[in-house]
Amino acid sequence: MCKDLEISRSVFSELKSGRTKSISAESVLKITDYFGVSFEFILYGEEGERVRECIVEASKILKTLSEREIESALAFMRALARR
Repeated sequence: MCKDLEISRSVFSELKSGRTKSISAESVLKITDYFGVSFEFILYGEEGERVRECIVEASKILKTLSEREIESALAFMRALARR
């Protein structure tokens, strides 16, 4: 796999062991293509997929709102996050 992706074994070893928390975007994209998963899934697991779906849906909704409605929606989300 490392050979196919042109990513060193040490990169995978460091990530797997938790000794490093960073990886280049290029390497992440190679991994996503190899496994047929999204960028968010690689970074955040299944929860990342749900977050991506929500962001896409929210983006579509926000495009239909006025600036005032957007500010209200953001205030509502901030209030939820503080709970």
